[in-house]
Formats: sequence, structure tokens, C-alpha cells
Amino acid sequence: MSTICDSDPRVCIVGPNKFQNKLLVSLIERDTNLPCQDNPDISFFANNEDSQQKRLFLLDCKTPELSEIYSVVHLGDENKTNEFLVALFNAGSDKDFEKETIANGVRGIFYESDPPKLFPKGVIAILNGELWYRRKTLSECVSNPVFPLRSSEKAAVLTPREKEVLIQVTSGKSNQEIADELFIAIHTVKSHLYRIFKKIDVPNRLQATLWSAKHLFKI
Repeated sequence: MSTICDSDPRVCIVGPNKFQNKLLVSLIERDTNLPCQDNPDISFFANNEDSQQKRLFLLDCKTPELSEIYSVVHLGDENKTNEFLVALFNAGSDKDFEKETIANGVRGIFYESDPPKLFPKGVIAILNGELWYRRKTLSECVSNPVFPLRSSEKAAVLTPREKEVLIQVTSGKSNQEIADELFIAIHTVKSHLYRIFKKIDVPNRLQATLWSAKHLFKI
């Protein structure tokens, strides 16, 4: 099996409109200097363990197999959340849909009405660990979350090291980056994350980030 190298795409466009995809590839490569690819072999990237770099999949909402693609890139797999980021484009303005995508770990949405210049900005923001949603949508999700939040007192049960790890997760760092930053083994990071998610009752990194934004920094 071939391996992923630095020249492989950091941004992957997935959708049925080939002409549109090619235009997006050209736009993103021109304005971000990141290698970009149209309709890559997603299963290869999802199953390859050789790369620690973050890779963003931009999925067209008009793709018939959208739900199948979700499962391939393992949105719910905590070991891959930071390496395989997902955003949607050609989305409509449906608030319930927006909240559902946040709950499913999608890192951002580009709407049908968005001007092309927003794509490069959004791509860079997502790869830097940010969420690319409308500010109003994010505010509503923090105020009225789509998952059960515990009281701020629950954060007190986290150990100092677990809080350090959670802060690193909130900043968008991958497991390997956290391990390097805190001088611990990557399997130790995974163990910390498993305990953190159980203690604060969230299923993935994205929701842990929203949880910490509301509770952790108020202690």
C-alpha cells in the first residue's frame, strides 16, 4: 500500500458536480497554497495510519452518498477527529440542520449563498482548529446545547492533567500534538481523553470543546 506524503492533498473536495469541484480546487490552492484534490479515494485516507497531519474533507450537501461518507471518515472516532476534519458546502439555511451537523462533529458549513472568497478563509480557519459556522448559530448552541451539559461543578472532578489535555483539545490540537506539548505518550493522551469524555458526558472532541468553553474556563 502506498503512503501519504507531504504533497498529498490537505483539502479534499467531494461532490457530484465535477466542474464546480475543479473550480473549488483551483480557488483553494491559489489562495491557501495547500494541495487540494477533487473526489479522492476517501477510504484510503481513512484507513492509512502514516500521516499525523490534519486533512479537511469538504463534502457537497448535494452528494447522494453523504451519510455513507460520514461513516467512512469516522466522525465519531476520537482517534481521528483532528486528522480527518469535515465541513459541508452548498448547504441551505436550516437552523435544525446546522445544530445537527455540530452535534455530528462537522467543523463548518459553507452556504449556497456564500461568496467564493469565503472558502479559502474558512478552510484555513478549520485547519487551525476553529469552527466555521455563523456566529449566531454557535451562540445558540452554547446557550442551548444539543447535548446534555453538566454543571460547572463537574469540571472540578477533572484532574489538573486532564484539564491540561482538555485545554489542548479546545485549541484544536491533534493527539500527537498534545503528546508533544505535554511530553507524554500518545496512548496516555488517548487514555486521558477517554476519561475526560466520560466525566463530562460528551461523545467527541467537538462537543468537549463547546463544553469547556461554557464551563472549564469559569472555574
